Amino acid sequence: MADPVWPSSLPQFPIDSGYSEEPEDNVLRSPTDIGPGKSRRRYTAVTVKTGYSVVMDGAQVTTFTTWWTDTLFDGAIPFQHTHPRAGTAVRFRPVAPFKLEHYSGADYLVTLFLKVVP
Repeated sequence: MADPVWPSSLPQFPIDSGYSEEPEDNVLRSPTDIGPGKSRRRYTAVTVKTGYSVVMDGAQVTTFTTWWTDTLFDGAIPFQHTHPRAGTAVRFRPVAPFKLEHYSGADYLVTLFLKVVP
């Protein structure tokens, strides 16, 4: 079964502030009896934790929460979306529930906690 896709009716890019990326540690380090320790790469493909926020109006929040609940089963399955920095299609896996905050006027700030997975 193909991964769901981020809805086209929702904002496609995050707000400028608050975007972050953190590659997982992909180095296995081993101590040695004498001399410096050894290290090697663990995997050829590494996941990257990412977090970002998008501004949505009330109707978009309704679309998003319905998509999150019904399509992603409350964030249990991955989805396809454009990477905010690279601009390429990637596979995101939610790692925590989203955060919803009042932003300004009738707008809301939706913060996502994801991993880019191979």
